[in-house]
Amino acid sequence: MLTGRTYESEQILAFGPWVDALRAARITADPRLLERLEPTWRAELSRLVPELGAPPPAPVETRRLFDAVVAVLGHLTAREPLAGR
Repeated sequence: MLTGRTYESEQILAFGPWVDALRAARITADPRLLERLEPTWRAELSRLVPELGAPPPAPVETRRLFDAVVAVLGHLTAREPLAGR
C-alpha cells in the first residue's frame, strides 16, 4: 500500500503527500521501475524526489508533473496493488 501524509503546518506543500508516498515506495531503489519510466517523467519526478537526478531547467508545469506522478503510479501498480480492500 502506498501512504503519504500531510500536516496542517505544511499546507503550502501541495505535493507533500506525494513526496512522502514516493519516498515510502522506495522508487529510487527500484532500477527496473526507473528503467521503465520515460526519461521525461523521471526528470519531472526529480522535482519531487531530488534523489532521481537533476530536474529539468524549465519552470514547473503542474500538468506535466501530475502526468509524471500518474506514470510512476501506473508502474507501481504493476509491481503490487496500491490500495487495500
